[in-house]
Amino acid sequence: MTLQLVKLWIPITFRTLFPLNGVINQEGTKYPLLAVQVTELVDGILIGCSANHVVVDGISFWHFLTSWSQISRGSDVIPFNISKHVYIPDEKLKSSKKITPPLLLERVFHLTKQNIAKLKAKASHEMNTTTISSVQAILAHVWQSVIRCRHLDYNHETTFEVSIDMRQRLNPPLPQWFFGNAIYPATLTSRRESYLIMD
Repeated sequence: MTLQLVKLWIPITFRTLFPLNGVINQEGTKYPLLAVQVTELVDGILIGCSANHVVVDGISFWHFLTSWSQISRGSDVIPFNISKHVYIPDEKLKSSKKITPPLLLERVFHLTKQNIAKLKAKASHEMNTTTISSVQAILAHVWQSVIRCRHLDYNHETTFEVSIDMRQRLNPPLPQWFFGNAIYPATLTSRRESYLIMD
């Protein structure tokens, strides 16, 4: 399936607008856990924020940013729940080696409602079901597209990973406004032939 997408290329220099870019989680004992950088632009300002993923997940990070903006406006803060302490054994903090990430070029793709509806319809038809969600259809399309672009062998296994919010999945569940990192990776591994057979 070919979609007409609006592509926005992101220049590599954009990363310099975010402080501590490239610092890995294990380096949180040497660097700040949160860093904020304000950059003045010709037509305004850009506020770049970076946080250590060991301390917060995306939900907590956005909760922090929302609360910060509300405090700045003099509004009430959304309640939050934070644990008193977390014990992490020293051996868990030691990193065997620093990983140098490959040079990646980034793009932002805008999917319209019509694009998503087409993906859902295609996935639902191929899987003979009506329970495919928008997220599942988009992620499957992205996975297939990456595999196709890499020209992998049909027997080559690849893994797709999505972070799952565990707040309400734990027993007992965490409070709705738990502040911290409560994500867990959900992974799926498959061979190229399995997910490209219906292209």
